[in-house]
Amino acid sequence: AHYVLTKPLHKSQRVRQRTDSFVDVELNLIWNREFEAALFEFGPDVELLEPADKRTRFAEKIRALAVRYM
Repeated sequence: AHYVLTKPLHKSQRVRQRTDSFVDVELNLIWNREFEAALFEFGPDVELLEPADKRTRFAEKIRALAVRYM
């Protein structure tokens, strides 16, 4: 959470909720491969909540990676 708060992923980043265990941020951007790669860099330390179609596709890519490296 500290990293995302000190180095925002995008200029539109806005904190929606913050607790001791997580930070929920909102971004208003056009989804592209560069942004997707930035999310992958966080590994298990990030969870994509919305939009649902991007979350589903993100999960599919994670499953494909897991199969490849198991």
